[in-house]
Amino acid sequence: AAVAAHCARTAGGLGREGLWRAAAGLDCDTLFGAFRIDPVTGAQTGHRTVLVRWTAEGAVVGLRPDRRPTTGIP
Repeated sequence: AAVAAHCARTAGGLGREGLWRAAAGLDCDTLFGAFRIDPVTGAQTGHRTVLVRWTAEGAVVGLRPDRRPTTGIP
């Protein structure tokens, strides 16, 4: 939802073409990993799955693909 809202603000509205241009121009990281799409095919090329969990103390702990636990948002 955060990516969609950002694209709507960047595009200045909810028109399909404007949203597509805004999304195709993104190369960013999200809570779920990288986000980037190929503007021609629409394939998500910048995706990396990341598992995260919240500790009892309220901290985010990420489990990277190499399986080493990390702290903070990966």
